[in-house]
Amino acid sequence: MNIDWKEYFDNLAVNGATDYKKVGWGSDKSMYSKFYVALSLLPLDGKERLLNIGCGTGAFEELLAGKYPALEIHAIDISEKELSFARQRNLSVNFRIGSITDIPYQDSFFDCVTCFGVLQNFNGSLLSAIAEMSRVLKERGDIFITTLDADYVGFKSGERNPNPINSYFVPEELNKLLESVGISPIRMAAISSKKLEGLIVPLHHWHRFFLWGKK
Repeated sequence: MNIDWKEYFDNLAVNGATDYKKVGWGSDKSMYSKFYVALSLLPLDGKERLLNIGCGTGAFEELLAGKYPALEIHAIDISEKELSFARQRNLSVNFRIGSITDIPYQDSFFDCVTCFGVLQNFNGSLLSAIAEMSRVLKERGDIFITTLDADYVGFKSGERNPNPINSYFVPEELNKLLESVGISPIRMAAISSKKLEGLIVPLHHWHRFFLWGKK
């Protein structure tokens, strides 16, 4: 389904009653669970710069700034209306317009790149997106991506149906794409949103999964 995602998120930002609705998540748990899992895994102590792609209203940045006050945080989004809400948090974060295939930073600039739920709302070249994330990542930098699992057991059993507006991915195939641009896998698993802090569960046992790798 060919959706104008900028228009889609502009409309959500204006009409969403809560933070999670402004960025298209179903609940606080579905939004925050992946953030807490990333923060529990990524080795950010002593790191200089992090980029979050698809920052929405800045909920992850607020958590990140509270836990790592010395970290230089940069965040991009395709929607200026989403960014306007992010800036209202008054964080020491560089919020900018940008996209997953056009990141407005120089090569090898970041120690870590995160990308939560963007690939499922993206119409362009997947390889170009992965390569662009790798381009701005330093050697030995970390990358953390969450998206939707095409092989989720609930889809196969009929317990849950895929949302037709989203893209779904086979985790092992996405992992190979990361390897093709120089990202070595560290861990791949599913994230359950049964609790706000998130639960790491076996791959395919929840419809959302993460890929964590190092360049």
